Amino acid sequence: MLRYVIRRLLYAVPTLVGVMLVTFLLFYVVISPTTLAKRNLTSKAPTQREIQAWLKAHGYDKPRYKQFGAYMWSLLRFDFGKSDATGEPINERLRKSWGPSLMIQGPAF
Repeated sequence: MLRYVIRRLLYAVPTLVGVMLVTFLLFYVVISPTTLAKRNLTSKAPTQREIQAWLKAHGYDKPRYKQFGAYMWSLLRFDFGKSDATGEPINERLRKSWGPSLMIQGPAF
């Protein structure tokens, strides 16, 4: 029985890495970082210098494999970053809303 549990846990590792890779590709590659910078900067026509500064501040100037490594490390630490809209840490937003979510989900379950 113990061998079965260990084997199943070892099968979970490549599955988790695969899911992390797919979500990384969806969030970081589908929309180019330059488009994200233009969308998140406050001015309507940001200069190239402003775009480059935003990319550097958010880590998009690094190679993709380093970005993926940082992404995996942050997920393993349950560090989901900050909200683009408010700048508030996502963990704080999750902490505030887990109670109402459970109150709705509990009876449905």
